Amino acid sequence: MASLNAEQAKTMAIQLVNDRAFKLYRCQPFQVGEPARLVAGQWVWASHQGFGLGDLQATVELALDGSTNHVDLQLFYIHTVTL
Repeated sequence: MASLNAEQAKTMAIQLVNDRAFKLYRCQPFQVGEPARLVAGQWVWASHQGFGLGDLQATVELALDGSTNHVDLQLFYIHTVTL
């Protein structure tokens, strides 16, 4: 497989993280974002998106050819305090 460019890596990352978000939270909130960055020989894409009363934070790491990946998706709730 040929090496991905930054836009192709971004597109693949968005698909992967939306698949994970759908399995966990029944949503696909990531639609746009910055291109992936080349970091230490791999593509890295990161983004965050509002979700309910919190935020979803995503980081996706891809091999240069997209063959291996790591998807990290975390949900952060915003806690409010009424005084």
